[in-house]
Amino acid sequence: MGIESVSEYDAAEILLLINEHFPYMHLGFERLVKRIHHPQFFFQKAMEKENLVGYAEWQILNPKEGIIQLNGIVVKPWHQGKGYGKILMEAGEKWARKKKLEKIRLLVATSNENAKKLYRLSGFAFKKIHPKKIGGEKAEVWEKKLVL
Repeated sequence: MGIESVSEYDAAEILLLINEHFPYMHLGFERLVKRIHHPQFFFQKAMEKENLVGYAEWQILNPKEGIIQLNGIVVKPWHQGKGYGKILMEAGEKWARKKKLEKIRLLVATSNENAKKLYRLSGFAFKKIHPKKIGGEKAEVWEKKLVL
């Protein structure tokens, strides 16, 4: 079990996960590769032996206010419950602290109880209902203040 940085060589496999779990993003291969290389974004992958079992995408929203957003986190179903989500979250938080970011924000579908459980266990708290629907569903804004 390990966490590694994502490279463009991982883009095709990650794009499959994005299209499956976040189809409303309409993210193509070229756009994903640009995001992987853009300094505003941070991608990481969870690996088991030689296999990618999950990924997380983080985006610096406002460096002056110290805000980073978790845009997406996915752990493949047959690897869920093994701690991969937790270590992806911890690795992202560590990266955010190195960048002197003070707050993590994320959006989660109101019905996604598994994700909300992970976020709650990771120290996030519900803040408000997001004004826009995501993928046709109501979404919640959750936040966590980081100790630098």
